Amino acid sequence: MSLKAFHLFFIGVSVVLSTFVGIWGVQHYADVGDPWFLALSALGFLGGIGLSLYAPWFLKKFSRFGFLGLAVWLAVGSAPLSACPVCLGDPNSPLTLGANLGVLFLLGVVGLTLAGFAGLFLFWARRASRLTACT
Repeated sequence: MSLKAFHLFFIGVSVVLSTFVGIWGVQHYADVGDPWFLALSALGFLGGIGLSLYAPWFLKKFSRFGFLGLAVWLAVGSAPLSACPVCLGDPNSPLTLGANLGVLFLLGVVGLTLAGFAGLFLFWARRASRLTACT
Protein backbone atom coordinates (compact mmCIF):
# COMPACT_ATOMS: atom_id res chain seq x y z
CA MET A 1 0.00 0.00 0.00
CA SER A 2 1.39 3.38 -0.96
CA LEU A 3 1.72 6.29 1.39
CA LYS A 4 -0.98 8.23 -0.46
CA ALA A 5 -3.44 5.34 -0.26
CA PHE A 6 -2.51 4.81 3.38
CA HIS A 7 -3.23 8.48 4.11
CA LEU A 8 -6.56 8.36 2.30
CA PHE A 9 -7.54 5.16 4.11
CA PHE A 10 -6.94 6.76 7.50
CA ILE A 11 -8.79 9.91 6.49
CA GLY A 12 -11.79 7.70 5.70
CA VAL A 13 -11.49 5.75 8.94
CA SER A 14 -11.19 9.01 10.90
CA VAL A 15 -14.30 10.42 9.23
CA VAL A 16 -16.28 7.32 10.19
CA LEU A 17 -14.95 7.29 13.77
CA SER A 18 -15.55 11.00 14.36
CA THR A 19 -19.08 10.65 13.00
CA PHE A 20 -19.69 7.75 15.37
CA VAL A 21 -18.35 9.85 18.26
CA GLY A 22 -20.82 12.58 17.26
CA ILE A 23 -23.72 10.13 17.17
CA TRP A 24 -22.67 8.59 20.49
CA GLY A 25 -22.44 12.04 22.08
CA VAL A 26 -25.96 12.95 20.95
CA GLN A 27 -27.37 9.66 22.24
CA HIS A 28 -25.55 9.99 25.55
CA TYR A 29 -26.73 13.60 25.88
CA ALA A 30 -30.31 12.40 25.37
CA ASP A 31 -29.85 9.78 28.10
CA VAL A 32 -27.87 11.78 30.67
CA GLY A 33 -28.51 15.40 29.77
CA ASP A 34 -24.93 16.53 30.39
CA PRO A 35 -24.05 19.38 28.01
CA TRP A 36 -20.43 18.18 27.74
CA PHE A 37 -21.64 15.25 25.66
CA LEU A 38 -23.40 17.67 23.33
CA ALA A 39 -20.13 19.59 22.96
CA LEU A 40 -18.30 16.31 22.31
CA SER A 41 -20.80 15.35 19.63
CA ALA A 42 -20.41 18.77 17.99
CA LEU A 43 -16.63 18.28 17.93
CA GLY A 44 -17.09 14.82 16.45
CA PHE A 45 -19.36 16.07 13.69
CA LEU A 46 -17.11 19.07 12.98
CA GLY A 47 -14.09 16.77 12.80
CA GLY A 48 -15.89 14.50 10.35
CA ILE A 49 -16.91 17.45 8.20
CA GLY A 50 -13.41 18.92 8.32
CA LEU A 51 -11.81 15.64 7.32
CA SER A 52 -14.38 15.18 4.56
CA LEU A 53 -13.35 18.57 3.18
CA TYR A 54 -9.65 17.77 3.65
CA ALA A 55 -9.74 14.53 1.60
CA PRO A 56 -10.62 16.14 -1.77
CA TRP A 57 -8.11 18.93 -1.13
CA PHE A 58 -5.43 16.34 -0.42
CA LEU A 59 -6.28 14.41 -3.59
CA LYS A 60 -6.22 17.60 -5.67
CA LYS A 61 -2.97 18.88 -4.20
CA PHE A 62 -1.08 15.60 -4.50
CA SER A 63 -2.58 14.27 -7.74
CA ARG A 64 0.37 15.51 -9.77
CA PHE A 65 2.92 13.81 -7.52
CA GLY A 66 1.89 10.21 -7.86
CA PHE A 67 2.51 7.84 -5.02
CA LEU A 68 6.32 7.82 -5.15
CA GLY A 69 6.51 11.60 -5.54
CA LEU A 70 4.33 12.07 -2.47
CA ALA A 71 6.65 9.86 -0.42
CA VAL A 72 9.68 11.87 -1.59
CA TRP A 73 7.91 15.17 -0.88
CA LEU A 74 6.98 14.03 2.63
CA ALA A 75 10.52 12.80 3.30
CA VAL A 76 12.27 15.91 1.96
CA GLY A 77 9.62 18.57 2.56
CA SER A 78 8.97 17.63 6.15
CA ALA A 79 12.66 17.38 7.10
CA PRO A 80 12.76 20.85 8.72
CA LEU A 81 9.73 19.89 10.81
CA SER A 82 11.48 16.91 12.37
CA ALA A 83 14.29 18.83 14.02
CA CYS A 84 13.39 17.91 17.61
CA PRO A 85 15.78 15.76 19.66
CA VAL A 86 13.32 12.87 19.65
CA CYS A 87 13.24 12.74 15.85
CA LEU A 88 17.00 13.20 15.51
CA GLY A 89 17.63 10.55 18.14
CA ASP A 90 19.70 12.41 20.74
CA PRO A 91 19.82 9.73 23.46
CA ASN A 92 20.68 12.22 26.24
CA SER A 93 17.78 14.58 25.61
CA PRO A 94 15.01 14.67 28.24
CA LEU A 95 12.48 14.59 25.39
CA THR A 96 13.94 11.34 24.07
CA LEU A 97 14.03 9.80 27.54
CA GLY A 98 10.42 10.88 28.13
CA ALA A 99 9.33 9.44 24.79
CA ASN A 100 11.09 6.16 25.53
CA LEU A 101 9.46 5.93 28.96
CA GLY A 102 6.08 6.72 27.40
CA VAL A 103 6.52 3.92 24.88
CA LEU A 104 7.53 1.49 27.62
CA PHE A 105 4.54 2.50 29.74
CA LEU A 106 2.14 2.00 26.83
CA LEU A 107 3.73 -1.36 26.04
CA GLY A 108 3.18 -2.33 29.66
CA VAL A 109 -0.47 -1.26 29.51
CA VAL A 110 -1.04 -3.20 26.30
CA GLY A 111 0.84 -6.23 27.65
CA LEU A 112 -1.15 -6.26 30.88
CA THR A 113 -4.41 -5.89 28.96
CA LEU A 114 -3.53 -8.80 26.68
CA ALA A 115 -2.44 -10.90 29.65
CA GLY A 116 -5.75 -10.11 31.33
CA PHE A 117 -7.67 -11.24 28.28
CA ALA A 118 -5.58 -14.40 28.03
CA GLY A 119 -6.27 -15.15 31.69
CA LEU A 120 -9.97 -14.53 31.19
CA PHE A 121 -10.11 -16.88 28.21
CA LEU A 122 -8.16 -19.58 30.09
CA PHE A 123 -10.55 -19.21 33.03
CA TRP A 124 -13.52 -19.58 30.70
CA ALA A 125 -11.97 -22.61 29.00
CA ARG A 126 -11.32 -24.34 32.36
CA ARG A 127 -14.78 -23.45 33.56
CA ALA A 128 -16.35 -24.82 30.37
CA SER A 129 -14.39 -28.06 30.66
CA ARG A 130 -15.49 -28.45 34.31
CA LEU A 131 -19.11 -27.82 33.35
CA THR A 132 -18.99 -30.40 30.57
CA ALA A 133 -17.32 -32.90 32.91
CA CYS A 134 -20.13 -32.48 35.47
CA THR A 135 -22.90 -33.20 32.96
